[in-house]
Amino acid sequence: MSVLGYEGVEERGLFERRVVPGVIDVEKLGDEVKAFMGAMEKVIGKLSGRVADYDLETISVTAEVSAKGRLSLLGSGGEVGGKGGLTFTFRRSGAAKPNG
Repeated sequence: MSVLGYEGVEERGLFERRVVPGVIDVEKLGDEVKAFMGAMEKVIGKLSGRVADYDLETISVTAEVSAKGRLSLLGSGGEVGGKGGLTFTFRRSGAAKPNG
């Protein structure tokens, strides 16, 4: 599978990364997604269904895919602007689905 992803930090440094084309093995990407989902299950599984006076129904998480097929959580603080990746939306069991 073809991908445009960031070079790793080890190649250029955190603030000097550039987008490069790559080819990743679909099975490797599948393994990365499975590991990422396992980690998210540990984090999200510990969350309460309520935040103050609000019910927590969905959580959306975006993961960046590197040129080597690695998945990493895409953050907003201090991150070198990534706009692509995979977005996972987790909906609490029994939560109403949005209209649309």
